Amino acid sequence: MRRVKAVIATTHLDLHGERMAPSALEGMADQIRDNYIPVMWNHDIRYPPLGRSIAGHVVPMSDGELALETESEYWESGDSFAELQGDGRVLVSRHFDEAGFEVRIDRGVSLPGDREAALELASLAGPGRQPVAVGKKALEPDAVLVVAVGSIVGGVALGFFQRLGEDLYEQLKTRLSQFVAQRGKPLLIDFDITFELDGRKTLHVLLDGPSGSDVEALFDSRFEGLDILVDSCLAHVSDMHTVVVTWVEGGFLLNYAVRQDGVPILMGRAIPEFVPPPD
Repeated sequence: MRRVKAVIATTHLDLHGERMAPSALEGMADQIRDNYIPVMWNHDIRYPPLGRSIAGHVVPMSDGELALETESEYWESGDSFAELQGDGRVLVSRHFDEAGFEVRIDRGVSLPGDREAALELASLAGPGRQPVAVGKKALEPDAVLVVAVGSIVGGVALGFFQRLGEDLYEQLKTRLSQFVAQRGKPLLIDFDITFELDGRKTLHVLLDGPSGSDVEALFDSRFEGLDILVDSCLAHVSDMHTVVVTWVEGGFLLNYAVRQDGVPILMGRAIPEFVPPPD
């Protein structure tokens, strides 16, 4: 495991035409002091964390602006579980606990008609519901639409259906499949599910570049087989924080699981090294 210091944000005008307020930098530094923050490749949920940020503080720059300087631990091939053990902090979590669901979109959901489609999806959950914009700072953000549901007690698949109910479940299936079919460009759909099983945990069910029929097939399956995969992960990772799976050709494929201290696991073994996908 190697440690790297880096400036990850400043109050300068960035490539998105935005400035971060000093209070935002201080808030990020406070969050890092209280929790582990996963270091993700391009903020992409499909791939396991490269490491975890362990310290952060705001420092003045020579031009009068402010910067957030962090120290992060990066996994390396050959790291043992003992070497990767954390200091007692756990990963920061974001959970949705209201009725229905929440729609979140990132910068990549920006084609003509995307905003209207996301608004229509969000409105299914109730009058006045709006899609939540996620301000990822990836230079080339993927188009990601998140459907957040929680908190589920017991079986995840049945609980997901019950939290929505028959009518809302079918409406969501129809609208999502229509959105994908009409959009014409790849979209990553992330079902962000909070569930209670030996503590609060997060499950991400991904549809990576699906067609409308792929969306319908997942919903028609009623997420069958998902709980078997989750239970298998829990059997190997007692202090699990997150599980990420992808719906592929009629079944679920485990991407990875993450311990509470941020270490990625694949069925009981550490994933100490990550190679980004080819262009």
